[in-house]
Amino acid sequence: MTFVGLVTGAIGHYWYIFIDKRYLGNCMRTVLKKTIFDQMFWAPVGITLFFGILGILDRKQPSDIASEIKQKGPEVMLVDWMVYPPAQIINYRFLPTRFRVLYDCLIAFALDLYYSHIKYER
Repeated sequence: MTFVGLVTGAIGHYWYIFIDKRYLGNCMRTVLKKTIFDQMFWAPVGITLFFGILGILDRKQPSDIASEIKQKGPEVMLVDWMVYPPAQIINYRFLPTRFRVLYDCLIAFALDLYYSHIKYER
């Protein structure tokens, strides 16, 4: 889980810089655009990285990792879509770019506990 956090945190740093340059400002309309863009593009990548990195560390074959993503990914994505939009609205509306990854990691820590349950208990 630590390795997943390091990889996604590093990528997230550049993601937030990119998204803030793409959509300037923090008015509510821009915040909603950032949130939708984030959930459409980063959420699937983050979930794929989660299962992919842990699958590699568990020495699974690529076909087994892909199968697990297909089987468990929709539930993880649904939970992600329930938690992250409100969290990201706060993130994009009130936090400067330099604090976004830290805030995101705090949210992700709580979600990763649930994601780990889905990954390893089913």
